[in-house]
Amino acid sequence: MILSFFKSSKKKSSEEDDAALKMSLTVDSFKSNPSPWDTTRMGDENETGERILNRLVSSINGAETQHRHRIRRLMTLSAAAIILTCLVAGFLFKDELLDHLLSSSNVLVETKPGERLKLTLPDGSNVTLNAGTRLSYPQRFNHKKREVVLLSGEAYFDIKHDIKKPFIVNADKTRTTVLGTAFNIRAYSFIGDVTVTVASGKVAVNSQSGQARGKACFLLPNEQITYNKTSGEMQKSEVKAQDAMGWMDGRLIFTNETFGQVAGLLENKYNVKIEFEDSTIASYHFSASFEPTENLNDVLDALTLTKGLQYTLKNQIVQISRAKP
Repeated sequence: MILSFFKSSKKKSSEEDDAALKMSLTVDSFKSNPSPWDTTRMGDENETGERILNRLVSSINGAETQHRHRIRRLMTLSAAAIILTCLVAGFLFKDELLDHLLSSSNVLVETKPGERLKLTLPDGSNVTLNAGTRLSYPQRFNHKKREVVLLSGEAYFDIKHDIKKPFIVNADKTRTTVLGTAFNIRAYSFIGDVTVTVASGKVAVNSQSGQARGKACFLLPNEQITYNKTSGEMQKSEVKAQDAMGWMDGRLIFTNETFGQVAGLLENKYNVKIEFEDSTIASYHFSASFEPTENLNDVLDALTLTKGLQYTLKNQIVQISRAKP
């Protein structure tokens, strides 16, 4: 009777689930409907059915346990893969974010009157700042370019070569671009010109305003560009680069400079304030050079003597006037 029931049921159900279900129904049927004429056999068959059911249930439970274990392993592996992906993505994003933040976070360096400063930029390039200079640069250069701003003053740049990332200096309304070279930029606010002088390598200078706007002028060693802040014109000339960079050795070199411009340079170097009796004196022009051993009095003596002027120095204030007869 049990075998007949199984044979008629196998065609309609799956192997494991149907077997469990049919066996359960068979046992229930024997328990609820025992034969009144064969109680001994009923008891034996009842015990046999229960044993079969227990084995079958154990088998199914084992299969379900293995299935659950496989699912757990798959879920664990999937979770690990997701976590790893998130970690990698997070690391890359963090690196990009850090790069962005650092490249947009600037460092401002200022030198006081009478002070010169040497510093190393994030890429390993070296910069020497003259007195009264302000330079801004990012904590980290980005992947495309290395860009700094010479807000005012004078600086000598010795740039580390990197063909993939040009080095750019913005000074007033000029833009100087190099790959790896040494050059000097003077862009003091009290001087009407911006000058770029090349010591080695090759430099491209662009004007960002005026008639020469957008045009590039290329400089080689011992060549200089003078950009007029008012007209926007650029003039190229041959010079001695060592003269333009003489300030690094403490020398003072003036080439057709007005007394007003010279006064600004002296104020930066000696930390004094220079005043003129009248504005016409500030327009006098000078060409002269002074060694590091010469002090402020030596310089003022030479300058005033050649123009018939006199000066007084008190409490770091210099007053220049015409010499009295």
